[in-house]
Amino acid sequence: MQAGTIPGTVVADSAGETSFSTDQAAGRPWYVLKDGPQRGYTKYGYDTNQPDRYNTYMGLDIRWNKRYSNNWMLSGSLTLQTQKQYYGDKGWLDPTNLWSYDGDYFTNSMGGGSGKLSVPMFTRWMFKVQGMYSLPLGFDVSFSLSGREGMIIDQFFDIFDYDLPNTRSQSASIQMQTNSDQAILGNIWIMNSKVQKRLRLGDLGSVWISCDVFNTLNNQIMNRQRPADMGNYYISYSTPRYTPYSRESEPNETINPLVLRFGVRFQF
Repeated sequence: MQAGTIPGTVVADSAGETSFSTDQAAGRPWYVLKDGPQRGYTKYGYDTNQPDRYNTYMGLDIRWNKRYSNNWMLSGSLTLQTQKQYYGDKGWLDPTNLWSYDGDYFTNSMGGGSGKLSVPMFTRWMFKVQGMYSLPLGFDVSFSLSGREGMIIDQFFDIFDYDLPNTRSQSASIQMQTNSDQAILGNIWIMNSKVQKRLRLGDLGSVWISCDVFNTLNNQIMNRQRPADMGNYYISYSTPRYTPYSRESEPNETINPLVLRFGVRFQF
C-alpha cells in the first residue's frame, strides 16, 4: 500500500543538524506492506518467480600485444562496458525505488575482510598497459599502469511513519538518484615499476637482484567510502524529526602508499 509521498526537503529540527534536498525522489510515493494476518511472521521463507526481471550486459574489449624484440615489449587492454537491470510489470517486490533501478545500471555489492565495507562495484571503463625494456649491463626496467572509474556513492535516507496500521511495516529506504546520476569516487590510476639486474654465475646459473616500487607516484587514492546515508526521517510526530547519520560518506579505504620491495632470485 502507498504510505505517503516523499517531501522535497527534509528539515532539521535542532541546531547543528543539516537539512537536505531529497533530489530526484521528491514527490514520489513510498510503500509499505498492508496490515492483516497474511502479513505476519512465519518460520519459513519462499522464493517466487519474477517473470519480467532480467539484466543485460554489453562490453567491448580492445587488446594489444607487442612481443619481446629489439630489447622491449608492450601489452595492454581497454574495456568499455555497461550492464542494466529491468523489472517490467511483474519483476519487482517493492515499488518504492523502482523509478531508481528499472532500466538503469546494475551493480553488485561486494566487500572484504579487515573492516572493508561492501560497496556497489561497477565501472564503465578499465584500462591497463604494461611493458619492459632491457638496458645494457643486464638491467631490465618494467612498469604497469592500470586505471578504472571510481565506485558509485549510494545516497539514500530512511523514512518512518509509526502511525501506519501495520506495525511490522512502517518504514522504507529511499534512494535519492538513479544509479547513473549517483556521485562516484575519483578515477583510480595506479602505476607500479620494477628494476632488476642479472648476475651470471658461470655455468651454475644466474642471480636476479630486483626492486619493485608499488604505487610509484605515491598517489593518495580513495577506493571505498561509506555511502551517503543521510539518516532517519520520522513523520509520525506532531513535528517531523530528522536524525542525521554521523558517519555519512566517511572514508573507508585508500590505496596503499609507495611501497618498496627488494628481492633476490636464484636460477640454476
